[in-house]
Parts: sequence; structure tokens; C-alpha cells
Amino acid sequence: ALWWALRTIWPRNTREVTWVSLLYAVYPGFQQQYIAVTYSHDWLVLTLFFISFGLMALALRQPQRFWLYMGASWLLAAYVMFADEYYFGLELLRPVFLWLVTTQQGLALRQRIRRVILVWLPYVAIMALFLVWRLFILVSPRGNVQLFGKISAKPVSTLTHLLGTMLSDAFRSSFGAWAEPFQFSSILEAGQPAVLVYAAIVLVTALAAIAYLYWLRFPAPESGAPQENKPSSLPWSLQAIFIGIFALLMAGWPFWITNLPIDLRFPWDRFTLSMMLGASLLFAGLLELVTRAQWQRAILLGLALALAAGMHFNIANEYRKAWNLQKTFFWQLTWRAHEIQHGQPLLTSHLPFTYYSDYSLSEHTHWA
Repeated sequence: ALWWALRTIWPRNTREVTWVSLLYAVYPGFQQQYIAVTYSHDWLVLTLFFISFGLMALALRQPQRFWLYMGASWLLAAYVMFADEYYFGLELLRPVFLWLVTTQQGLALRQRIRRVILVWLPYVAIMALFLVWRLFILVSPRGNVQLFGKISAKPVSTLTHLLGTMLSDAFRSSFGAWAEPFQFSSILEAGQPAVLVYAAIVLVTALAAIAYLYWLRFPAPESGAPQENKPSSLPWSLQAIFIGIFALLMAGWPFWITNLPIDLRFPWDRFTLSMMLGASLLFAGLLELVTRAQWQRAILLGLALALAAGMHFNIANEYRKAWNLQKTFFWQLTWRAHEIQHGQPLLTSHLPFTYYSDYSLSEHTHWA
């Protein structure tokens, strides 16, 4: 869905769009892939979100089906916004992508501004409805909006701290995330069998990815390409870098206004779901900018994909060990203290688990 959506926005840059999609698929900042049922909702919502973007661009490129595509895009945008507020900040990418498409269509500046505003207005209305619902109607014990109260009490210090948080979270979710595959200490501690499997995964993925990326070919646009495929005066690398940075600075707003931390460690790495697109665009744009030859890009990108794949294998192995530890712990508890009654509270100074948070280990006791 992401590949298709970006391809409707950049029809002349299919190779670069493929890079972004591959980077997105193995993004190393989000490390909770293995709680599959929990995040199936997020992946479904993200899929619909990208389809909404693609339909919006397609509506501009195919005027004869404008209302069909745009109506479907509005419905999906509304569903995504109310189904999962994680991606609210990414909605602000729409006018940027609209500007790109109208620029490719060769419209004059005034026509572009007018068209972008008119097409974006329905999405702005949906965002306004969501904000009214979220700020004044929804009552939730989690994710309370705290920013406005802090600004009214201490405006200067709050805004200064907010700016620092935005910049540090953007850096952590992009450059920091792609530094994660180079943390080899946990891999070396996993034992020789796991290290050998890790090495095999990295080697095979690197060879396959480099070969695929080097020989990746797409037909060049014809000299008489339609007007809507007119190339932009700004190189794609700079477009991707600027949009990636903008996406990173916009994506975190649902968490910044509720004072929730964006981190690369469990359980806070779940908030990087909204940062993945910006990080992938920034990485791909920098790759295009700093390299000149196809073989250089293939090697650098192939190695990044391979190391990220190896890191995900290691994380999966950590989840496997954690699950075995939890089973052993609760088996020991029921065997050694089998007369514990339902509803009996258990107090401990330490739990040997990594992947749990809040009341996830006490909800079943409460339910019983």
C-alpha cells in the first residue's frame, strides 16, 4: 500500500519509492512486531491510511474519476483518524503531497495554491471534527491532553522543552533507530546457535538485496510523457529529505501533547509507528544524495536491510526466551503455591520479565 501510494505521487521515481518501501518494511525502531495480534489493528489502519493518500493523488491524475477516488479517500481518512489517533500528525503531509502532484501537472503558482486548498479543505474539516471529539467529548483515563495547561502555566519553559523534545525524538526515530542494528552485544550474548543463524540471515539478505537493488530496472518515461508526469525542478533526494524531516516533526504531536515519551525501548517504541514514514523517506533521500553510482546505493541499502533483518531475528529470539521464562515462572508459582485463591494479591520486589507493562500481569487475577 505504501509503495503504491508513493508511486502515485512520484510516478517517475519508482526505484526510489521501492527503496522507501523496503526501508519501511524492516524499520528497526519499532521492535514489537512479535506481539502480532496487538498490532494487527495498527497495520490495518496504516494500510487504509496509505490507500487514502494514494486515492487522493490518483483523483488529481484522473479527473474523470475525481469524485469516486476522492470520496473513497475521505471515508478512509475519517475512519483512520477516529480508529487510531497515532497517525493524526501525518495528515499534515497531505498538502505537501498535493503540492507535489499539482507541480508535476504544470499548473501556475496561483492555480496550484487554489487547487491544493480546495482539495485539502474536506480533510481539514475531518481533522476539525476529530479534534472537537478528542478534546471535548472523549473521556479517557489514558492519553489526557496536558500541553495546553502547561503552556498557560509556564509558556516559555514549556515551549522550549517541547521544541527540544521534538528535535530529539525526530533524531532518535531516524538516525537513532538505524543505529540499533549495530548493537551487537545482545546478539553475541544469545549463544552460538543464534549467532550462526543471525550471521546466515544477514549474509543471505545482503546478497539477495544487493543483487536485486543493483539490477532493479524500471522503464524510463517516454519523451512525450503526459503533463501530469512533468518532473519537478527540485531533485527527488531533496524532496524526500525535506518531506521526511517534516513528517518526523509532525508525526509525534499525538504523543507530545499527551506527554507520552517516544523511545526505542519497550513499551514506548510503539509510538515510532507514526515516525516510520518520515525516517524511511529521510534515509532514502540521503542515500540518493550522497551516492552517485547504482552499485554504491545497492551495497549501502542492501547492508542496511540485511542488518535490520538480522536485528529483527534477534528481537524475535528475545521474545521466544521471554515467553519461555514467563511460562516457567507461572508454572513454578502454581506448583509451589498451588493453594493461592482467586483474587489474592501477590507482591514482589522484582519480576524477571522484559516485555510487560502497566497491569498486563495482574488483569487476569483481577478478572478472576
